[in-house]
Amino acid sequence: MKKAGKIFGILLAVLALVIAFFYYKNNEVLPKGIEGKEADALARKMLSSLNVEAYKNTEYITWSFREVHHYEWNKAANKVKVAWDDTVVFLDTKIPGNSVVLAAKEPSDSHTLIQTAFDYFNNDSFWLVAPYKVFDKGVTRSVVKHEGEDALLVTYASGGSTPGDSYLWILDDNGRPKSYKMWVGIIPMGGIEATWDAWTTTSTGAMLPTHHTLDLFGLKLNMGTVSSSNPKADALAKNMLKTIQHEAYKNTRYIEWSFGGRRSFKWDKEKHIVDVLWKNNKVTLHPNDRSKSILFVDAKETLKNKEQLLKTAENIFNNDSFWLVAPHKLFEEGII
Repeated sequence: MKKAGKIFGILLAVLALVIAFFYYKNNEVLPKGIEGKEADALARKMLSSLNVEAYKNTEYITWSFREVHHYEWNKAANKVKVAWDDTVVFLDTKIPGNSVVLAAKEPSDSHTLIQTAFDYFNNDSFWLVAPYKVFDKGVTRSVVKHEGEDALLVTYASGGSTPGDSYLWILDDNGRPKSYKMWVGIIPMGGIEATWDAWTTTSTGAMLPTHHTLDLFGLKLNMGTVSSSNPKADALAKNMLKTIQHEAYKNTRYIEWSFGGRRSFKWDKEKHIVDVLWKNNKVTLHPNDRSKSILFVDAKETLKNKEQLLKTAENIFNNDSFWLVAPHKLFEEGII
């Protein structure tokens, strides 16, 4: 019995030494940076690289955290549906007291569950939208040199569930986040790094991460199926299309018009072939396969300066048709 206890004690001592060595080797002291205009400029560069305006205008975001916590966030209304296990909380992030709880599919007024949902949301949404929070109230920003390059250190003096945490954003040449290092209350070791390079551009144009990998034992944080939507904006756009008889436009085959009396067009919209006429030039333009296009100068087919004039015709058509049919393009691919 004494021998077994001695062996156990030796194993504990070895484990303690391993942990101490790992801590000594990997723990980093929080760096000191320089606050001011340069730090703010670096933060703005980061936001610009992520299309911050699209994020600001995004109404809804859905995602999950490690496939355990699931979220439907009405960002515009500051409300979020938080679901885990058999519990659902309809959380009001501005006035938590207005939240509604469904625990085990039964109504509940449990303040504990509301606080749990609020803590989950604060943590899990940070892993989704942290870069967009660098100008939140109570945040300080400073520039730190990291491996010879400027990095952005942000510290949260208030807000969230763990105020006082610091993050060092490591950026690429365009200012887009690649990773950050953390000095946070829930992790006793400083400088743990997590990736921020698995970006997806959602349907509203907002860029959001799909997963992160921590250098602490390679832990992976999956953000689930990340998506965003603007239902109010979409409803407004659909109403506009209805008002301008979009279905009739879709079924229209031929359109003829001129632009400022300088250029004229005959467009077979179904086949997407258009005659573009200006000065003494006429191009029968095939926008989807420009090699099929034909150039006429003074009513005679020619190959002279063909490529240049085809580009001119295409540019003219793209510009002038936009002034004619722009409202009908609201739901085309790539439109936000």
